[in-house]
Amino acid sequence: MKKYIRGAMCVAYSLIRFCILKLFHVKGFQFTRWSVVSPFAEIDLGRQASLALGWGVKIRGGSRIRVRGHAKVSIGEHSYMNHGCMIVSHESIRIGKGVQFGPNVMVYDHDHDRSARPAGGLGKSTFKTSPIVIGDNVWVGANTVILRGTVIGDNCVIGAGSVIKGQYAPDQILVQKRETEITELPARPQGGGAAACESEHPLAAGHSAPLVAGQHGQQHRVLEHEVMEQGGGGVQAGDPHDHVSQQAVHIAPVGQFAKA
Repeated sequence: MKKYIRGAMCVAYSLIRFCILKLFHVKGFQFTRWSVVSPFAEIDLGRQASLALGWGVKIRGGSRIRVRGHAKVSIGEHSYMNHGCMIVSHESIRIGKGVQFGPNVMVYDHDHDRSARPAGGLGKSTFKTSPIVIGDNVWVGANTVILRGTVIGDNCVIGAGSVIKGQYAPDQILVQKRETEITELPARPQGGGAAACESEHPLAAGHSAPLVAGQHGQQHRVLEHEVMEQGGGGVQAGDPHDHVSQQAVHIAPVGQFAKA
């Protein structure tokens, strides 16, 4: 139910939008009442340009149609533009009936003229243009770029991600193959990971560590030599604290070890 309500709202919005465009482009803009353009699609029509939308054309959100100068763009009935498509014309783009565009299809009938000065045509916005013709029932895959001078015959299928320029006969499948290169990551050193860390630990290697952190952050010394009996009530052999090395007794903080 929501689908039909949303569709009816888009039709009503499109009709209002088309009427406004018609006020500014009386001769240059042609449409039918059943063409549906998303509110998030853009139509930019120059003063001397012309745009014709056939019956049942659908244009999804994020798509853009820009017709510059005296250019002409026509889209046949029941054609469909998915999200993010762009059509930019400086001369002529003709799209037939029942054409399906996947997401992010780009159609340009112009290139920047690098021979122009200054800045290789960019500064003066000079272009080289050639018309584009796309036949009926053509299916164009996602992320395809169609360049100036391209002619695509009826019932063709364009593989996703293609860059198309030239003339193609009807009933063709166009796929631009690419090689996939796979490179293996460098091998890890043997014994890496947690096992290597454990094997490199001083205690695991059979060596005594001079300092080990205790449970409460206190520092304790690992047994190196048993402390021999010392006079004056010092630490005795066999004392509960006999794990403390003689060196540890000398450097331990004050109050770290109590007398026996």
